[in-house]
Amino acid sequence: MPSPYVSQREIAKKAGVSVSAVSLALRNHPKISEEKRLEIQKIAREMGYRNDPVITQLM
Repeated sequence: MPSPYVSQREIAKKAGVSVSAVSLALRNHPKISEEKRLEIQKIAREMGYRNDPVITQLM
């Protein structure tokens, strides 16, 4: 049975970017261009990505 959670790795694969780029884009980091950030964020929304509160708290 597939996992109900979408990982940043899955988003990266679909967007054709690194996991680091996904992480930065989801945090609106200026190191990633606005165009690419919006594209990655759109893919994440479409895939149903949700931040893991435990990991977010650790960061």
